[in-house]
Amino acid sequence: FDLFGGRLLSIASASFVLLGFLLLQVAVLGAQYGHDGDTSGFLVWALVLVQGGGAMLGLIPMTMMWHLSDMQTLVSSAQVATLRMSPLFIMLTSAFMHWLGVTLSSVIWVWCGFVVVALACLLWLLPTLSEYRAEAGRVLGTALPSKDQHTAWKVVKGILSMLRKPWSLHLLTILTLAAVTTMGSVYEGLLGEWCTMLFGSSAAGERLATIVTALGIIAGVCLSPLLAYVSDNLRYGTTLVHMIAIISVCSSSVTIGLTTWFAQIATAMFTSVSSTVFQILLLRYYTAFAGPDLLGTFSGVTMAVSSPVGLAMQALTYNLASRLPASSLAHLRLPLQATFMSGAICFTVWSSHLLRSGLPKKPVVLEEGSNG
Repeated sequence: FDLFGGRLLSIASASFVLLGFLLLQVAVLGAQYGHDGDTSGFLVWALVLVQGGGAMLGLIPMTMMWHLSDMQTLVSSAQVATLRMSPLFIMLTSAFMHWLGVTLSSVIWVWCGFVVVALACLLWLLPTLSEYRAEAGRVLGTALPSKDQHTAWKVVKGILSMLRKPWSLHLLTILTLAAVTTMGSVYEGLLGEWCTMLFGSSAAGERLATIVTALGIIAGVCLSPLLAYVSDNLRYGTTLVHMIAIISVCSSSVTIGLTTWFAQIATAMFTSVSSTVFQILLLRYYTAFAGPDLLGTFSGVTMAVSSPVGLAMQALTYNLASRLPASSLAHLRLPLQATFMSGAICFTVWSSHLLRSGLPKKPVVLEEGSNG
């Protein structure tokens, strides 16, 4: 993203997705005509290409960050909404197949058409890298170095310059990102087993999983733009958004251990709200610290460093679950409560730190001379 810009990134990511769909079509047609033994191997590559291309497409809204500098929180919410819309796309596709009686093979061709149309729209709407950098320089009131001077050493120095200043906040961000990610992963991983233990049937787990998916879509598509508008336009909007997230994540750490349907649905709602707001605030954090030459790199480095921390947290959680009697309710309740409480504590401290210290008025920019 930093080197080639959103427009070229959209071409590459859409090409990956399109190629993935075509390979998926080969696998589906092979299974349909009895050649799945020869074509099933394409399925793995199809999934890798579609998932990878989709992840890259998730960065595209960042291209408009400086063209809509007064609405950067809203742009961040658009990025969150694109990620949350994925389950909706699958649900609509399943309904479409059921209502019209069409095959998956036919639907894949429709998907390919959507990708081509979406790519044409992106090429028309998105600014080039030079336009993106020029607008960022105008908003920040500084001249950005030419693309030829955007070297790896300058990027490293820029990242180190950011990390040196509020190092405690960056460390806390990494820990919070790991804790919140672990909270979501463990919740999704144990949801079915937890509901079966609570309500005595696997159907309960499927029902609650559907509710969780629906609430995640609503939070991402409907709630995130509303909260972003509040944050960008109201005097105390940012504080209000932080408080909503803190109340939600702390409430979920309480309701997750209760054994009623109402409590579990409330947990799903609180989790959807808190995770959505956290993603928006995290994107604003990236933008506030990283200039246009460092935005993609800084966010990628942060996620890469937090990933092993999150994996270690997940391993500890599942290890705790394995040590408790499988027939006891505490077998899942204690690991879930511990995960939710750690996520709530980390997020509350991180959010309070941001509210107290605020975000920098100007991000680190790769300038020539002393700053580069």
